[in-house]
Amino acid sequence: MLETLLLKARRENVATRTVSRRNSVGRILVETVIVEALKAAKRPLNNFELYQAVLLRDPTVKDTTFRSHLHRLAQRDQIVRASGRRGVWKVGPDHA
Repeated sequence: MLETLLLKARRENVATRTVSRRNSVGRILVETVIVEALKAAKRPLNNFELYQAVLLRDPTVKDTTFRSHLHRLAQRDQIVRASGRRGVWKVGPDHA
């Protein structure tokens, strides 16, 4: 119960954005964590490092869902592959 309340409180910071679906808050939270982790690291991070950052914020995120978030971010060019390396990401050119 306490964990649920803490996760809900963390999501409130992200919930200020306009969302159209109930699960959009979780999506925005995870995607924000990924981009912020990449910005803070100032170097490309691999999938495992990013997944660990996401799990610190929301331990309920499954690895398959995490990969979907990476795919969406890459489609929007918010993240790009680092030097064409598979599974290693950096912030996109417009989001640095």
